Amino acid sequence: MVKKIRLGHCYGLAVFMLATSFVFAQEEAKRDPVNFSVGVRVEGTDNRDSSELREEDNFDIFVYPQIALFFTSDRATLDVFYRPSFRYRSDPSPLQNEDEIFHAFTVQVDHDATPNTKLRLDNVFTYTDDPSISEGAAVRRNASYIRNTIEAGVIHSFTPLTKADLSGLYEIKRYDENVIADESDEDEFGATLLLSCQMTPTAEARLQGNYRHYEQDSASGLMRDFDVIRGAVGARKMFSPEFIALADVGVDSVEYDDPTLNSQTFPYVGINGRYAPQPDFRFLGSITHGVRDSDVFPFTSQEYTELTLGAELETSATVTLGLRGTARRSEYDADSRSRSAPPSAPGRAADGDEDTLVLDADATVALSDRSRVKVFYRLEDVDSDVDASFTKNTVGASVNVDI
Repeated sequence: MVKKIRLGHCYGLAVFMLATSFVFAQEEAKRDPVNFSVGVRVEGTDNRDSSELREEDNFDIFVYPQIALFFTSDRATLDVFYRPSFRYRSDPSPLQNEDEIFHAFTVQVDHDATPNTKLRLDNVFTYTDDPSISEGAAVRRNASYIRNTIEAGVIHSFTPLTKADLSGLYEIKRYDENVIADESDEDEFGATLLLSCQMTPTAEARLQGNYRHYEQDSASGLMRDFDVIRGAVGARKMFSPEFIALADVGVDSVEYDDPTLNSQTFPYVGINGRYAPQPDFRFLGSITHGVRDSDVFPFTSQEYTELTLGAELETSATVTLGLRGTARRSEYDADSRSRSAPPSAPGRAADGDEDTLVLDADATVALSDRSRVKVFYRLEDVDSDVDASFTKNTVGASVNVDI
């Protein structure tokens, strides 16, 4: 299994495209190329480690300066963000430090190679120990890890009405502690081809092919790698300037590396909608059903259904309210569990469901053009047959100032 690929290999491509875009950017700068900001966030939680049995209260103080670099020309844009986070923890666990430093680094490149061909590159690097539910998955190990995602793509317009979007993805997750890394390190490779045709001024037809390869480490020798091939057809429709919807339907075909697991086929559905009845009110919604990598050891994959709803309201020129919620049901079947897997832990089923609910509410007040205050609340609730169940409440406030 291809595992010990250094991050430098990812950044090699990034550096090449950065250098190319920088040349174009120097032709004509169209905005301030440097922005510096600093933020302070204080948050408290009633379950520091997202634990089922030992719920520990805790509060954190974060200080996070950020530098952003912007370069723009007629043919290219380059955006670079770096944000270190300095955290003080009031009650660290025996495995944690009272003071920690984490990092987030993002590079975004867009380049118009020709009038009909556009190139893009996105790279996101994070180093954290956040055990919260994020990225469509539950990260429950309260240990430091690196996550790096690099995506590259090209969009080519064959005619004013038809175009192709080809993209590739490589993502890794690496834990610092070997005992955790042996069962939790992950790799994901992917490629997507999307063909679209503008049928009418307000309707677009879509044809999509997608390939994903998942690799999951196992010190005990379990074969948890697998491939997913997706085929889907869909449409995007503007019903009005205020309401736009997109829907794709198809199948996910799964092939497991473990010879004891049979191939499987799952239905795929992806529906997204945006409704903005007023300029100061926006509503977003999506529902997805398909298959992806497992969040629970020793399962290989999961079939899931996820519903996401969100709304944002600008009550005045300085106040914005936000509300978002995600509900997901993950089905862990014995057919996705290796026959050589160890027995389930006491109280854990050999197969079953996992229900996840995440709610976020926040209010942001702009104190000036350069400063804003935000208060927020988050609820995370996991009810699992196959792994730990927990509830976590987090409340906090932050201040951000652009310098």
